[in-house]
Amino acid sequence: MPYYINNTHELKTRNHNIRDKYPVFISENPVYMRPPCSVMNDTLLPEIRSRVSRRLDYAGLSQYQIAESLGVTQTMVSKYLKKRPLRFSEPIESHVETLAMEIANSILKGEEEASRVKLLCSQCMELRATKALCPLCPVSNPRECRVCVDLLTGERFTEKDQVVSEIKRAIEIIGKLDITPLIPEVRPNIAMCTEKAESAVDVAAVPGRLIYLDGTLKYLSSPRFGVSRHLSRVLLSARKVDPTIKAVMNLKWWDDLYTVLEEEEIAVSLLNRSVHGDLPEGCERALKKGSRALVDPGGFGIEPALYIFGEGALKIALVIERILKKVKRKEVN
Repeated sequence: MPYYINNTHELKTRNHNIRDKYPVFISENPVYMRPPCSVMNDTLLPEIRSRVSRRLDYAGLSQYQIAESLGVTQTMVSKYLKKRPLRFSEPIESHVETLAMEIANSILKGEEEASRVKLLCSQCMELRATKALCPLCPVSNPRECRVCVDLLTGERFTEKDQVVSEIKRAIEIIGKLDITPLIPEVRPNIAMCTEKAESAVDVAAVPGRLIYLDGTLKYLSSPRFGVSRHLSRVLLSARKVDPTIKAVMNLKWWDDLYTVLEEEEIAVSLLNRSVHGDLPEGCERALKKGSRALVDPGGFGIEPALYIFGEGALKIALVIERILKKVKRKEVN
């Protein structure tokens, strides 16, 4: 059973109570010497190591090999593999899981350690610059604090920059997977919107859709706002059912995927054109609250499609990784 951490209070409760230990030296309004980066070191990094250990163990590495790769003792690896996993609120959870996936893949490919340091530091900076780490930060009034934003981005940071950056990273992650079984004839695209999106101008996507080139998924032009009319409207329609949805990706559909989605516990809704109408408007009527997938069975001149929804583009990348793993295992069997 995972242990959920959603805010600073739970984090402080989980750690030692400094006030009880040193009551004489702690004032009524203490200023703890715990900058935001300490949250990464004390809470997120151990959990990332634990998830990386589980992925490497699944890939067949011994505990000794895992220990050598992570620079920790074999005893610590054993603890990581037995440890009850933590679960964080979004978007931290997606960042932690994608980091674990990328670091594990980097180790398995034999890449240099510098590439993994860059991954960790860049994601720490992104979490801080976008204020995503604020719920876990020990600083008083984290909502009002702009230290990380000002230090790491200055005045250049906007929510739209964050959306475009997340789409690019999600594409990079998906591009490293063998996504050929899920590529539709019309080609895939991924869209993500701002927190209070109202129209297509608040939704970013890849102009002209994604292409599969040299064994990887790529974009010829950087994601921009207001460029994907269809996918933007599907996303906005889905948000009327569930406002926590912020991203969508279109994929190829075939009936055997029902079993895969079921086994991965991904709630699915089915579009019935005679009842719900055509997409994108039909999405609002077909999608059930809590569903993270919509199946369009297609029709005359319309290719069957699977739409994956998520709280962000990174969340979708993680779901696609799970789907592809299951599809490949079924192909082998």
